[in-house]
Amino acid sequence: MMIRSFLWTALFKELMTFLSAQGFVWGRETWCHVRIYFAADGIIEYWLYNFKRNDGILPEQQDEFQRLITLFSQEHTISITSKSSFSQCGGVTFWDMDSE
Repeated sequence: MMIRSFLWTALFKELMTFLSAQGFVWGRETWCHVRIYFAADGIIEYWLYNFKRNDGILPEQQDEFQRLITLFSQEHTISITSKSSFSQCGGVTFWDMDSE
């Protein structure tokens, strides 16, 4: 279970670095509940997510986030495999990272 948690955290670090490299700016820490559905080989199939209403995420920012996680999902996987498709969920706090 500890390995799975480490890989989950690493995936979000990669995502935040990717978002920053694409010029996406949160402006402040932003909490989000995320559920990601994976193929048995760890390929990301799709995301469900929900931001806190009081974080004030603008519709344009949500659209750009959706566009960028779609791009991210095309090239990133999680290093977990299974006999069948699986999902992982949890709360994530996003923040702006250096792209380097």
